[in-house]
Amino acid sequence: MKTKNTGPISGKALFVWLAAVGLIFLLFSLAGCSESDTPNIPALYLSGDGVGEAEAVRGAYAWKIGLATTEISDTLLRLEAMREENTITVGGETMLTLSNKPGSIVKQYKSVTSYGISLPDHTIYDDGTREVTDSLSPRLLTDSAGNAVILTPFEPGEYLFVMSVEYNRGSADYGVKIIVEG
Repeated sequence: MKTKNTGPISGKALFVWLAAVGLIFLLFSLAGCSESDTPNIPALYLSGDGVGEAEAVRGAYAWKIGLATTEISDTLLRLEAMREENTITVGGETMLTLSNKPGSIVKQYKSVTSYGISLPDHTIYDDGTREVTDSLSPRLLTDSAGNAVILTPFEPGEYLFVMSVEYNRGSADYGVKIIVEG
């Protein structure tokens, strides 16, 4: 019985094999598998005249990496989880500006799509549906430069302010503790 010696891989078979490996590599790269598991979502800061600055804590997000979208939706923003750097102390009805760079008003976000305010016992203080004409209520406004501005509550107390922010590559929720002094 004779065995057939096929010799080295033919040019056509080699081409097909290399094309398949290249295609697999390209698909993984486009799907974001070559990037880190944690997307580079911008930080968010709240600041106001004479009251300092606080870095908001990032919660849930949906972020595009290549052709894939990474979503984390089980991250809860809770008042008791806020540290000193995530807290800002203000007087009632103080204007706070949102920015993506500490110490400046640099805006990378497209818009703030929703917000909500809760009290330390987790009850909802404002679900973002109050009318702008309501007296003594917090509001989400836009200044002349297009930056999102928060008008804090009038009543003294501790509040958790949570907002959903939209970017070109996705969206993210952020939370910050606001202490309103009387």
